[in-house]
Amino acid sequence: MFRFSFLSLVFFSCCISMATADYADAADFGFSPDASGVTNSAALQRAVDQGGTIFVSKPGIYPVSSTIRVGGGTALRFGAGVFLKKTAEKGPFAHVLLNKGATTLVPDKGITIEENPTTTVPI
Repeated sequence: MFRFSFLSLVFFSCCISMATADYADAADFGFSPDASGVTNSAALQRAVDQGGTIFVSKPGIYPVSSTIRVGGGTALRFGAGVFLKKTAEKGPFAHVLLNKGATTLVPDKGITIEENPTTTVPI
């Protein structure tokens, strides 16, 4: 039989949360194929603003109605069957994804955007 003190449980849970803190599922921010482009744009922007690795694993067509500005140290990983679709809900716009530093002419570094057919959110 295992016995844990309160302190060891706190340490264990702290280590688990620290180990997964660099990963997020965009769905946790409200990014969904069923949401509007306005909702999805705001949700994905909130997700990428935290940096780290952002997963989008649920297949579907995700409407996006404004440019998502991606900063340094951010990875976007899209699973199989995930598509972004520009919508004009807020008017026309040029880019779906843009390096956040592009507007200052000093591009951010360490940005990865990839399609991974076996993408799953880490547990």
